[in-house]
Amino acid sequence: MLEHLPEMIRSGVHSMKIEGRMKGIHYVATAVKVYREALDAFFENPDGFEVQQEWRDLLAGIGQRRYCTGFYFGHPDETVPNDAFLGNREPPRLVGKEEDAPSDGWLTVDVRNTFCVGDPVEVFSPGHPVRRAPVLGMQDSDGTVLSRARSGTRVMIELPIAAGRLDLIRKPSAPGTFEVP
Repeated sequence: MLEHLPEMIRSGVHSMKIEGRMKGIHYVATAVKVYREALDAFFENPDGFEVQQEWRDLLAGIGQRRYCTGFYFGHPDETVPNDAFLGNREPPRLVGKEEDAPSDGWLTVDVRNTFCVGDPVEVFSPGHPVRRAPVLGMQDSDGTVLSRARSGTRVMIELPIAAGRLDLIRKPSAPGTFEVP
């Protein structure tokens, strides 16, 4: 529906609902982030609004179902999901959520999926672009050095980039460059 935001707003739509009741935090955070950025971009420059590829990529990474416009515009053929939107990539995988404010460069993460020291991760924050960096170090709450974090545990990780409380840490779907300051 990103492509149709200007049309919807100009037709008098004043609010949107993003499904989230039966969704995980990764889905909800991503959908809210993308639509907040898109709405802000539209209201900043309505005549020059363009859907950003980054927004499409972020939504493609959370797609639990295929996308279509449903019956919004009264065209039965638009109820067919648009698979081209999703591409052929595997979505990023949520590995954890930052639980405590960082101290000394270490983040406390509740682990949702296994990851290792050296793995690339992305820090997903509201109001910021997705930032990518390697996991430099890992330890448990007793300070024991770890090489792997397993689902259901809480670990401290060291990243060369900043992260804030409740930021999501995820494993990217494809290798790429690190954006280390």
